[in-house]
Amino acid sequence: MAEKKFYYGGQAVIEGVMMRGKKVLVTATRRPNGIIGTNSQTLANLYTGRWRKTPLVRGIIALVESLVLGIQTLMFSANVALEEEDTKLSDGPSGVLFW
Repeated sequence: MAEKKFYYGGQAVIEGVMMRGKKVLVTATRRPNGIIGTNSQTLANLYTGRWRKTPLVRGIIALVESLVLGIQTLMFSANVALEEEDTKLSDGPSGVLFW
């Protein structure tokens, strides 16, 4: 039996890149001192569970996933870029989108 294909994706962030796999999201950014720092997080079941296979729902989940994960990784990379200045951007509004 052939294994199902999975396509990996990602996006550019400030001084780095974010890559999303099947169950893990990894962000690699260059710190102000030149060292590459990484941050990995396991994806919630919402992004990998059975709802992801339902036709209409999976499109909505994919849109929300792209927005939430994209903003989270951009905020992380911005905080890493500002590390040397001892400045931290806020983590954004708390609520449904940032869990």
